[in-house]
Amino acid sequence: MDIKQEREALIKSSMELIEKVEKRGNGFTPAERSELERAEKRLGEIKQQQERADEDQALLAQFKGAGSSLDPSGSHSAGSLAVGPAQIKSVARELSSRLVTEVDGQKALIAGGTATATVIARDVAGQPQLPTSLLETIAVVGLDSPVYRYLRQTTRANNADVVAPGALKPTSSVGLTPVEDHLRVVAHLSEGLNKYDLLDTRNLQAFVQNELHWGLMTRVEQLVLAGDGEGENPTGILAQSGIQTQAFDSDILTTIRKAITATESLGYQPSVIALSPADWEAVELSRTSGSGEFVLDASPVDRAARRLYGIQVVVTTALEPGTAVVGDFREVTLFTDRRGVTAEWNGQGQEDFAKNLIRLRTEGRFGVGVGQPQAIVKVDTAAGV
Repeated sequence: MDIKQEREALIKSSMELIEKVEKRGNGFTPAERSELERAEKRLGEIKQQQERADEDQALLAQFKGAGSSLDPSGSHSAGSLAVGPAQIKSVARELSSRLVTEVDGQKALIAGGTATATVIARDVAGQPQLPTSLLETIAVVGLDSPVYRYLRQTTRANNADVVAPGALKPTSSVGLTPVEDHLRVVAHLSEGLNKYDLLDTRNLQAFVQNELHWGLMTRVEQLVLAGDGEGENPTGILAQSGIQTQAFDSDILTTIRKAITATESLGYQPSVIALSPADWEAVELSRTSGSGEFVLDASPVDRAARRLYGIQVVVTTALEPGTAVVGDFREVTLFTDRRGVTAEWNGQGQEDFAKNLIRLRTEGRFGVGVGQPQAIVKVDTAAGV
């Protein structure tokens, strides 16, 4: 199903649901309200994808005269930021093709030594089944302005009750608070690379671009999780006011299960369990008391799908051992600008030019939003943490 068909199907199902509720006359159930909210959110994402696709077409036209195009067919579908290894390598190959072109049958750097691109996922169907980064579980929203504003739900007071005829209806509070923030630049440069190494060494450009893009997105993931809000650091998930905490209880599996209960008790459905590599190892090496046998076969761990209690596990180095995060990550948004991540080769600096050196700069602008902090639980996975 393409985006257009998906959009039409979402609109049709939403209208049918609204008509059903209107005929019934007793308002939306929680499940129906959630279904309608998901449809509305997805329709917004589709609209943004279509807008980015139009911008990408203009970007393609800009580079057609400087090197090979992104796609021989001339098409380019927009998607989420490239954060998985396969996506990053694909983008690196594309950028490399722009840097080097053929001049009289010989490889040559393009005019100015510069290649810039919006780094996006080319093929959504080709993404790995298991998320390799927490960013793959978070919605990405492209902004037209570096300053953004969203509403955060800080409290929830549900006072719905039976009301006698003529009596005053109770008032409930949804506790929405406006939050204003801005995008922050995350960037780094490569060391100076010899021009002839880039020309003579196969795939060197792609390798360097892959490394810098991976490093950039790794840092973005760290900031999304643990940014302290000081200076230009964004306020990450773990520093958000209002998130829940779960102390260590007996063992790591028991503690995580209690964190799931904490989210479900407030009406949220946890979608992700984020663990450090060391804590995921502890889960898989859990043993029974007494006999000391591994409990993997009888435990709630699905190793193949990397699920725990039926919830997707993301193993990330952005978390320190001893701390995990459980929650509904559909309430988290990664904001960026319409350019996404850009990679630029440039050898025009006077000192670099004199030494035949070329550098790569990879950067992007990012911000974090957490709409419902209570949907997130910070978990202590070891005693004494």
